[in-house]
Amino acid sequence: MGIYRTKGDGYVRLHTNFPHHRKGLLDILKIEDTPAVTRDQVQEALLQWTALDFENAAQEKGICAFAMRSFQEWDSTPQAKALLNTPPLYIRKIADVPVPERMTSDFKHPLEGIKVLDLSRVLAGPVGGRILAAHGADVLLVTSPNLPPLPALDADTSRGKRTTQLDLTSKDGLEKLRELAGEADVFLQAYRPGALENKGFGVQDIVQLTKNRGRGVICANLCAWGWEGPWKDRRGFDSLVQTASGLNIAEAEAYAKYTGTEDIPLSPTVVLKNLAPRLSRVRKIKKFKKIQKNACKLF
Repeated sequence: MGIYRTKGDGYVRLHTNFPHHRKGLLDILKIEDTPAVTRDQVQEALLQWTALDFENAAQEKGICAFAMRSFQEWDSTPQAKALLNTPPLYIRKIADVPVPERMTSDFKHPLEGIKVLDLSRVLAGPVGGRILAAHGADVLLVTSPNLPPLPALDADTSRGKRTTQLDLTSKDGLEKLRELAGEADVFLQAYRPGALENKGFGVQDIVQLTKNRGRGVICANLCAWGWEGPWKDRRGFDSLVQTASGLNIAEAEAYAKYTGTEDIPLSPTVVLKNLAPRLSRVRKIKKFKKIQKNACKLF
């Protein structure tokens, strides 16, 4: 995964955390999927494509790759125009439910007794579940035996959660998830729009599963590209959104300006790697404030 140069002056970011994403991208590039594949091979193949042509080819196959854009280039896309007047967060009532009785107890944490079903995998969704767990909620992370583990991420985002695996391609897996959803106070999911609805776990499906128990349910849904527009059904991850929407270029330009160099890094990881050692050496509040002030200039 990472950022690669393409034909002309373009760049694309590839996302290959999952084996089927990696294989799909290599198939498009006509590279055999073996452990011996190198970054140089991928780079050479991508130089035969323009960034937008490769992005479009990847989308046709349901694979995760996006062209790097500036803010201005992103603003000119149909998706940016579709989202122009939409809020970043929707809050709406999904059902009428009885007002719950006031609970009194010696709670040590504000969300004790709240059951959360977490069907998310990468970063934003599972971090949300982790925050709920930190405030006392009983969070059950549901993963699939058909997907590879992500130990580097799971060690961070799964803290405070219980975990289980369910195969949603099986009848038993679907039935168990219905049972768990019927008990949940919060149903958190980060699949692309329509993916869970197709399996019977859309918002109104969850409402029906919980309607006869005397209390409501919160459905928290997160997606990469928004709920409207021509990109709404596209797969995506945080790093891809940053690349396609202009954040990577803006961060790189800010970093180059801060350091006084013309060598612009194309990934915020470069910024973080340079900033982290400075912060790790901070010992005094005065020095910390100075570095914190300078760090803000990067962004």
